[in-house]
Amino acid sequence: MNEPKPELITPGDDSAWWALAQQLIIDIRAVGAKNIIIISNTIGQDGEGKDQKFRLLTDNLTDAEGKPISNLMYDVHFYKPYEFTQQGAFWLSDVPQSASYPSKDAKEWLVWTDAVNGEGKHFSGSSDWEDWSGKINRSDIESKFSANCKLEVIKGDLPRTIPDSLFISPSFFSYNNKSDLSFDNYRIFIDNSVDPLPFFNDDLETGPDFGKTIPQGWSEWKNNENMTSARWLQEGQNHYIEIPGAPQDLLLPNHNITLDSSEAIDLPLNFSSVTMKAAVKGKNDDNYANILGASWYQAYNQESMKSSLAPFINFGIENNVPVMCLEFGVIMKATQDKGHLTWLDDLGNIFHKYNLHFAYHAYRGFSNEVNDTSFGVYQCRNAYARACTMKYEFVLPTLKRLYDLKLAGDINGDYQVDLVDAIVVLKILSSVQQPDNGVANSISVIDINRDGKIGIEETIHILQKVSGLRE
Repeated sequence: MNEPKPELITPGDDSAWWALAQQLIIDIRAVGAKNIIIISNTIGQDGEGKDQKFRLLTDNLTDAEGKPISNLMYDVHFYKPYEFTQQGAFWLSDVPQSASYPSKDAKEWLVWTDAVNGEGKHFSGSSDWEDWSGKINRSDIESKFSANCKLEVIKGDLPRTIPDSLFISPSFFSYNNKSDLSFDNYRIFIDNSVDPLPFFNDDLETGPDFGKTIPQGWSEWKNNENMTSARWLQEGQNHYIEIPGAPQDLLLPNHNITLDSSEAIDLPLNFSSVTMKAAVKGKNDDNYANILGASWYQAYNQESMKSSLAPFINFGIENNVPVMCLEFGVIMKATQDKGHLTWLDDLGNIFHKYNLHFAYHAYRGFSNEVNDTSFGVYQCRNAYARACTMKYEFVLPTLKRLYDLKLAGDINGDYQVDLVDAIVVLKILSSVQQPDNGVANSISVIDINRDGKIGIEETIHILQKVSGLRE
């Protein structure tokens, strides 16, 4: 049973699947005591297994001495982040069509300000601009991430409180306010630096259309269609954003103005604090919260992959059971320049480092359309892979490296069997050349007749392959 989805029947509860799996194991053991049984992990309603965890099952086997043993393997599938690995797929039409890897992934909204009643800044309502600043310490950020975006750590690795790659972009948040509020010259400073981070258009001077849109690089979110949109206005030679007050009868209005995630800046690895400063003017009402804040983003990279896989890898370590990933892959629309090979390399390195068994999922060995949703290394119209000449050549070297494939007769490890290999063998036989470490370590695969040597049989095999006498 592949990718069981108990969420469809019992949302938030996957116990029915694990109970069924245990019963199936008992039934299989009644007729097949030695068969390896692979147990699939569940997936949630969103198609991901992010909240699902393995459960330890038993197959009631014992060794010759009567000690309990297991012949079970646990399988998790991996396609994160979906917006990258499955971009353009017909089953995920609402995800971005051009995502890349590594990518910035929005994780948590953090706020800081000169608080009034623990909520926000109370503006006097003066027509003059006021300076406003606030500061947050690293420990506060670590607490937020620990509570909301905890980084899972594989046993034996160093614990992480916040991601190595953490991005920040400025934001202004207005909550339940009936009066107009304005802000300008948003600055973010790291530690005691006198120079702000070089955010794009943080002085709000660049944009396409005064009075109708917000400035270039910024975006707006509001929670009610009856709310008036923010405006990009001009005062003398200066430009700023005005957030209009919400209608009096509008319940709990929210307005968020933030710099686009693409403009977020990577924070230094060992920062201690972040200070925000801006010019503001306007008036608050009684039940207000107006906040200088930031959108925080974690780079989805190999560190994120490890965090996603940590619960499953740790399950294998803690219970001394093998864990495998029998499905992973990238859609071919996520082309090489978008990070296709980097994703495969990063994931493959995790598999090898933590001893996860794996299998690439080449979804659709052929396609009915030229640019359809293939995960394979071939893309043909109405033709199976074996008859296809349209190869995704950029993928093949990475997959070969991922699996560390060695072809019988491939003496020099270039994933081809040709005259170069035959010449190397003949040089070794005639003592003109000594086997290098790569050849010596690959004898078990290259050795055609299994006599523990590289000899004339290997030469004949290579020449037959080159001449077409052998498949």
